[in-house]
Amino acid sequence: MNKWKIIVIIIFLLVLLTSLMSNKSNNEDGYNISDVKCIGCEACVKVCPKKAISIVDGKAVIDQTKCIQCGICVNGNNSEYAGCPVDAISPPKKDELRNQ
Repeated sequence: MNKWKIIVIIIFLLVLLTSLMSNKSNNEDGYNISDVKCIGCEACVKVCPKKAISIVDGKAVIDQTKCIQCGICVNGNNSEYAGCPVDAISPPKKDELRNQ
C-alpha cells in the first residue's frame, strides 16, 4: 500500500512540474517570441536596452528576468528598428486586454 502512495505522489509531482514548466515558456505576463515565426535575424537582440533577448538554437528568446517590458522589440525604437520584421514577438496578454 505504501508503494502505491509513493507512486501516486511522484506522478502528481511530475504532472505539477510539467504544468509549471509549460506555463513559464508561454508567459502571459511578459513579451513572447514565437519560435515558429522567428527567423533568427537578431534585429531585436541588437535593440533590447537590457540585453534580455538572445539567440538560442537559431531563434530569439526573451529572458523574462531581464525584460523591463519597454516594448521596443515589438514597436521599434523610432529610429533604425521598426519592430520585428516577421511579427514573431507578441506583447503580454494583460496589455492586449487593457488596450481593447
